Amino acid sequence: MAHATSHPATDAAIDDANDAEIVAVEQTSGKTVVAVVTASSRVGKATVRHLLVSHGNKVHIRAVFRGKSKTKEDFIHDLLQSEGTENGATLAAESLISNLANVEVVCGFDVADPTTHAAAFSGVDRALVIAPQLENRQEIVNSILTAGKSHGVRRVVIIGGVFQEEEKFIFHRQWQSTRRHADETLGLSWTQLECGDFMENVLRNKETICNEDKVYGAGGNPGACSLPIALDDIGKAAAVILACDDDVAHNRQAYRIVGPDLLSQHDMARIIGEKIGKEVTFVDLGLDVAIERATTVGGSARWQAEGFHDWMRLYYTTGRFKEVMSDLPLLGIRPVSFGEWMDRHVGEFLAKSDCLGTSSQQTKADVLADI
Repeated sequence: MAHATSHPATDAAIDDANDAEIVAVEQTSGKTVVAVVTASSRVGKATVRHLLVSHGNKVHIRAVFRGKSKTKEDFIHDLLQSEGTENGATLAAESLISNLANVEVVCGFDVADPTTHAAAFSGVDRALVIAPQLENRQEIVNSILTAGKSHGVRRVVIIGGVFQEEEKFIFHRQWQSTRRHADETLGLSWTQLECGDFMENVLRNKETICNEDKVYGAGGNPGACSLPIALDDIGKAAAVILACDDDVAHNRQAYRIVGPDLLSQHDMARIIGEKIGKEVTFVDLGLDVAIERATTVGGSARWQAEGFHDWMRLYYTTGRFKEVMSDLPLLGIRPVSFGEWMDRHVGEFLAKSDCLGTSSQQTKADVLADI
């Protein structure tokens, strides 16, 4: 992965991080406290980054981690090296750095341990809750929502998927469960981001792109397509909602968070090839073979691979995404195209030595562990 270039103010900002923490509590006065659970995920980091860059004068951010080793200095490094502050985005980096006093790090959160809940949620008004990639993730998210409500959280943002109201397969049932729990059981003000598939999913194929000039998968039939979205844009949408002071504007709203272009697997392979300077082709393995490949080569759990391919069978191969309209314009967001996303990530597909032997472990860590 490409590393961010050093910013002149970065070292000083990190040196000052602990001093900023001392005055952080004083600076929350007059600012809404927003929790991101967990901030280790890609969407979590993107949300914190966009809150700091665009809304740092309005909110105080509590970045919550399950592990116990994350320091504020570590997290600052993560934010400065993550998408959105790379490739010369100096203005965004400067804005992020100037608002570092408005973020605090809380480690050791365990939904099963009530003694850790107050540190995560005490004084928090709004929270983004991101599900781990576990088969019982709806139970985990529901427990986190319950813990937040018991400590005074009023508004929550949760992740879902397009067409989830049909409840046709495991992902739908998980996402609908969390919505019903927030709404009917807890009476929280909720907003759900119903996402399409993620542009980052192509990273699962970077080894074969590097070494074979091929993308392997399923759904190559005519008419198959989706509206892939960059995870950074999901974080941007979450930040807009969390920073909004109008309690009614986003209450009980489900927004469809999808990318700007209908793309087939063949289209995405072609764009990848254009960006890296060689022809890349898509190889349709069929759904059954693709499921086995996802579990054996890609490192996916069986339930996850089967769920993803249920999604492909029901929605991607049937062209259902042609009827989907994005709600991102309602939030004032222009989503990046897949070509723009590739411009940011092209280096990850170029060096063969960086790709060798990494597909299973890197896919699981970078793409599938937490969105």
